[in-house]
Amino acid sequence: LDQVIRQRSLSSLELFLSCAQKQDTEGLLVRWQKRDMATRISLSRP
Repeated sequence: LDQVIRQRSLSSLELFLSCAQKQDTEGLLVRWQKRDMATRISLSRP
């Protein structure tokens, strides 16, 4: 029984980590794209 509880908590922890990682990656991508657009706008100015 102890092993089952441990396995279940481990899988839920992995799920939480993967979700957090995915959100973090998406947030980084959005930030990077915004910065890239701002850089392009400043470069296109004479």
